Amino acid sequence: MFSSCKRDELIVDQDASRLPVSDLKVDYAFDMQIGLSWGDADYDGTYYVYMAKNTSDIDSMKFFTWSSEKFVDITVSSYDTEYFFTVSKSMENTISIFSNIVSAKPVNIYKPGSPIFINSQSFNTDSMEIVLSWENRDSDISNAEIYRNESGIFNYETDLLAVNDHYPSTFNDTINLKVNTTYYYSIILYDFGGLKSQPSIPFSNFIMDKPEIIFPLDNQDISPNDTIIYKTNSSLRKHFLNIMLENNDTPNDELITIEHSPNSASEIVKVPIKGLGLSLNKIYRIVLFAGRMNGLQGANNHDQYSNTLINFRIK
Repeated sequence: MFSSCKRDELIVDQDASRLPVSDLKVDYAFDMQIGLSWGDADYDGTYYVYMAKNTSDIDSMKFFTWSSEKFVDITVSSYDTEYFFTVSKSMENTISIFSNIVSAKPVNIYKPGSPIFINSQSFNTDSMEIVLSWENRDSDISNAEIYRNESGIFNYETDLLAVNDHYPSTFNDTINLKVNTTYYYSIILYDFGGLKSQPSIPFSNFIMDKPEIIFPLDNQDISPNDTIIYKTNSSLRKHFLNIMLENNDTPNDELITIEHSPNSASEIVKVPIKGLGLSLNKIYRIVLFAGRMNGLQGANNHDQYSNTLINFRIK
């Protein structure tokens, strides 16, 4: 009555006396989704779904998923594959014999939607880059085309910057960027069936120039009576003067952060050493940061970051 049944990690006994699931059928098969349903008037419990690719051989069926309902929605990975299915039901550590076998080859019907919740962040730190991220409305996105220009009016024949087919929801632009230049972007998505979305609404960002630390110079010894002097790079972003130990092991209660909101793009700011509580003969690091201290908040933000750092010692 019992026989061993192994389907990947599912190992149970199969009870031939159990009535099989009846009337397994395919309800739909499009855009990487296959819907199955079946009948079973006398049972409410767990159903096991088995799948094979391009073969109806029952010995090739592998456990794929389970359902507590008499239907299941399955996401597959190819439009070029025919998928075969059978279902059994679980009862007291046994399963029924298998249902009838059905198959489906999904067709590609609907174009993918344009990307949503687009964010961009620009950085001028160790290098210059603009980081794009977005959410895809569809699960079968295969790649994204990134378009860029400096006008915001796109020619989709000539403005292609790159194709991202590895992680089609992010892109790091490091290609020939210049400071104080506004770059406009638009994104087109493709699904695995080759259909493409409408272009996204254009969005823009730019690379800020770095703020400048005028005094002290890097690795300079200074006096307790000296003054830190720096020049801002933008009146649109707050500046944060962070002072910490050079080895980055500064406890949080010893980290000094001085915030400043410039009135002009190139403002000279002076910070006296006295009163900062710094020790003699220790090497400190200044990181002068322009941008948002806590990063992006929410969706559809396009912000800029830059920093400059030096080391100094008080003698």
